[in-house]
Amino acid sequence: MLLKTLEDRGQQTSDTDKGVDLIVDGECLNLSIYETKNKEPHQPTQAELRAKAKWELDRIKWPTIYDANRLHWRRWDYSPSGRLCVALTNPAAYSWKPEHLVGRWYDRKTGRVEDHLNDITIAMHSGAALIRHLREVAEEKERIRQEAADRLRRRQERKERIAKREAFTEQKAKDYARLTQLKAFNEYLAGQSQDPNADAVATIGRVAQELVDRLTHALSVSELNQEIDRRGLYTADDA
Repeated sequence: MLLKTLEDRGQQTSDTDKGVDLIVDGECLNLSIYETKNKEPHQPTQAELRAKAKWELDRIKWPTIYDANRLHWRRWDYSPSGRLCVALTNPAAYSWKPEHLVGRWYDRKTGRVEDHLNDITIAMHSGAALIRHLREVAEEKERIRQEAADRLRRRQERKERIAKREAFTEQKAKDYARLTQLKAFNEYLAGQSQDPNADAVATIGRVAQELVDRLTHALSVSELNQEIDRRGLYTADDA
């Protein structure tokens, strides 16, 4: 009867394992209907009393083995009450969270749960608004968290690029120092080429010249630019 009335009022419903899902103002809520239970203190049976008496005798014989605080029977007995309960919950929230429960209505002596239909309908709309608000708050928190994580990542990446640029510069400085030495050495060898016994020296001179040419090319602006780009030593974040 309750579900039929809700459907007549335009609520979209679909059955689930946990009750009925409702789409209210674009938000999903869960409506469950179940029978409550009566709760009464458990009255031990004769069998339970005899078992406890035997256990007590055994505990006297072997006190270190038996726990004096043991419960010998359950505390409560539950039985069907014949009364219904309607619970409206937020399925997107964990059951132990306070925002999970939107509302709960019971059969009571003063009235049936169907009498709360207007209250349930109002709670649906207010619950939908609350769910939307909680989602927007969660999304905003996630956006802020993600932005902070992105900033931290970019800072770390900038530090790594700075370290790479410094290592690159130091290496190129070593290469330039080597080039300077090779040029000076090559000039020295060229000055010895007039010696009639300088055939082997001339061969070494050609090797030195090849090294000079190779390093000169590697240290040219175009080659340096290409290597800087290839190594990713600068990005837009370094501007």
